[in-house]
Amino acid sequence: MKSLRQPSLHRRLTLTALVGLLFAMSLGAWGLTRAFDVAVQRGFDERLKTVLHTLVAEAENQADGSLVLGRPMGDPRFDLIYSGAYWQISNANGVLLRSRSLWDQEIPFSVGVPDGSTVFRTWTNPFGQTVRLAERDLTLPGRQDVLHFIVAGRTDDLEEEVRQFDQLMSLGVVGLMLVMGLSIAVQMRIGLQPLRGLLRDLNAVWVGRAEQVNEQLPRELKPLAVTINQLLRHDRRQTTRARDQAADLAHAIKTPLAVLRADIDQIDSSLAASMRQRLDLIDGLVRRNLARASAGRHLTLSSLVTPLYPVAEQITRLMARVYPEKNVNVHMDIDPTISLRMEREDLEEVLGNLLDNAWKWSADQIYVSAQTDAWGCEISIHDDGPGLNEQEAQQVMERHVKLDERMAGQGLGLPIARDIVEAVNGQLDLSRSPIGGLRVRIRLPTGHMP
Repeated sequence: MKSLRQPSLHRRLTLTALVGLLFAMSLGAWGLTRAFDVAVQRGFDERLKTVLHTLVAEAENQADGSLVLGRPMGDPRFDLIYSGAYWQISNANGVLLRSRSLWDQEIPFSVGVPDGSTVFRTWTNPFGQTVRLAERDLTLPGRQDVLHFIVAGRTDDLEEEVRQFDQLMSLGVVGLMLVMGLSIAVQMRIGLQPLRGLLRDLNAVWVGRAEQVNEQLPRELKPLAVTINQLLRHDRRQTTRARDQAADLAHAIKTPLAVLRADIDQIDSSLAASMRQRLDLIDGLVRRNLARASAGRHLTLSSLVTPLYPVAEQITRLMARVYPEKNVNVHMDIDPTISLRMEREDLEEVLGNLLDNAWKWSADQIYVSAQTDAWGCEISIHDDGPGLNEQEAQQVMERHVKLDERMAGQGLGLPIARDIVEAVNGQLDLSRSPIGGLRVRIRLPTGHMP
């Protein structure tokens, strides 16, 4: 089962794009909201300024020095008490005219030098209303005093308009984010499809269904596919060369071995039998390498995929016949679907050496199990024998080291198993078994790509 913590290029690219999109859209939404606020504020001020110009235009100076409006302002809110729409005309002595909506209230003001410019500010009246003021100082014809004109409007409607816009903007951003997020996810899936195809091709090469990957890929990925195929061809050439060299060496040794055998047959000595036995061992190794090298010329990657369970079961039955005097209970927990990325002969030699060692030292219990993960397969073989301490575990991994000379063998089983495991990019380590003896753990690549 794949780990949830395993990094995913699809997830990484999607999240990166979504974070960038969220930042860009948030910044854009903030900018639009600010622009809308400014535009609404400016529009509100322009309306106040227009009303202020109307107020100035309607102000008339009477012969007795009093000030009147030529006609009403027209907005009915000016006649409703505390409606939020107000106007006021003042001079240095106080208020001269004001709208009915102000009733008995006055808007604080200060009379300055008239320059005709309009000034805007915000004021909170005694009733807690926030109003926007447009003010202007000027002198009317026929008057000597400076008049201060004020038009005010409550900002509640302005704030409500801004609030509604903010809500619509938020809903729009969320909706657009969902649509864009879905689009990005689809885009990433389509964009990464060539990589998935390349992975499928690599898996086909890994399990032996193909010898190279498809190079008909987008321009950015084609150099990668070409390089992979070059590496595969180079690996095949190197493998063929190594097998040919091994075959040549074995063939070269075969003739001197035949001569030695003939010479030994002429020796009349008690050592002849022992020498012949050693020679047979060497001859067997040479023949095996010749056979493997010959088979290697027609070897395909599919032949490197070996089911684990049949090999383990076969060697277990063989060990039971080799050690009939030992009544060993073997507990095997191996999924029949597990296949390993190695030749059957190599797997047989590894399991044969390890199970032979377990049979020799166990009392009556041996456990063999296998579990797979994203990387490969872990095989565990442990027994209830005397076991090894840390120092002894290091010693037995050296060639020709035997801790107990009474046991048969040459001290090569564990080192040979380790060499074969490491040759296929695996790992072998020794530790204390849960049932007291030795535990051997092997990590091997499976017949499928992780």
